[in-house]
Amino acid sequence: MIEADKTSQTKIDEIVPLTFLYRVSRELSSGLDLKSVLQRVLLLSMTNIGATRGSIIVLDNDLKPVDSIIIHENQVHDHTTEQLRSTIDGGLAGWVLEHQESALVNNTYQDERWQKRPDDRVDQSGAKSAVCAALIARNRPVGVMTLVHPHPQSFTEQHLDLIKAIADQAGIAVLNARLYAESQEQIKQLHIAHQQYRDLQENLTAMIYHDLRSPLANVSNSLDLLNSYLPMEENPLFQPILDIAQRAIDRIIRLTQSLLDVSKLEAGHPITKLQPVEPGELIQEALEILHPVTHAKDQFIHTEFHEPLPQVMIDREMILRVLINLVENASKYTSNGNPITVGAALTSDEQDREWVEFWVQDTGSGIPPEDCERVFEKFARLSIHREKTKGMGLGLTFCRLAVEGHGGRIWIESELDKGSRFSFILPILHDTM
Repeated sequence: MIEADKTSQTKIDEIVPLTFLYRVSRELSSGLDLKSVLQRVLLLSMTNIGATRGSIIVLDNDLKPVDSIIIHENQVHDHTTEQLRSTIDGGLAGWVLEHQESALVNNTYQDERWQKRPDDRVDQSGAKSAVCAALIARNRPVGVMTLVHPHPQSFTEQHLDLIKAIADQAGIAVLNARLYAESQEQIKQLHIAHQQYRDLQENLTAMIYHDLRSPLANVSNSLDLLNSYLPMEENPLFQPILDIAQRAIDRIIRLTQSLLDVSKLEAGHPITKLQPVEPGELIQEALEILHPVTHAKDQFIHTEFHEPLPQVMIDREMILRVLINLVENASKYTSNGNPITVGAALTSDEQDREWVEFWVQDTGSGIPPEDCERVFEKFARLSIHREKTKGMGLGLTFCRLAVEGHGGRIWIESELDKGSRFSFILPILHDTM
């Protein structure tokens, strides 16, 4: 049950229209909830002209009904889309929209524009009076308001003028409320779609990782067995072939693990497998793993670090993959026979916090300045390197997420035709304890 306004139902010539319109304006500006705006305006209008029934139908850009408020004897009544469409297509509201003018009906029983209802009896005892006006915003109808009195000849031209004035004010408010409601629904649908995407992504990532891990382990074990049983001394070609196969398996394992890590880190999972690690040992391990790749391209790896460097508290396997990714990336874009530099050093920031900075410097074609941040985005593709790119664009995304997950930072400095330097910092051991 809705509590109607307690203001007495004075006649139109006994009220001050400007005062009433000011009140309507204040109600219209008090919120963006469409239903609340419609209800407040309709109740005020009904109370001040003595109507016992009223409705406001909200229209979309195609003049199709999308929402409404219907009040009869201080109660909100439900409606169906079919009922609203029927009112717009064959009722007084539809006539107002079609002819683009307001309407005053002194006797609904005698007016062809009025859509007869079950309570409009044949003996005219159900005859009523009605006023109807379109709500206009930006020169387009956004709704239509109809007010009904239970007796004929109850409304005058003054009532109609007042309803038109209300409709003029209500148009923009209803449009804003409708657009707000639509935007909220779109946001809701985007959240649902985003969650569905995340669920799909997590399920797909888990499926790829767990379904691949077992067969990859079997292949790796089989290669170890072959390496033990094959007579290498009789056929020297066996060993290089097995080495190539093993490196390929190891690379697939690293890729699948990085794919799983990207999903976890994006979801905000903390890094928990922390241990103290010597930076120099980590760099040497990464270079040993990639030695066959750089050696095949006759690339010389120059190292720049001096022991002892302070230890860093990290997930060793994860940061090892970061270094492998960066060195592998440098090798990919460095021509055969050209050098690559890998280094580490103690550094500090403006707050005097100490870090270990790692870097990988290639001598490739470089990256345009405007693309230096984009290289860390998921699935990023740079046109300057597109012909050399074979992966999915997740390697550098993993590097960024892994470094930032440790509380560090990664960045790139590059100059076209001279090469790129990828650097990242990790907090030293005593900063994380």
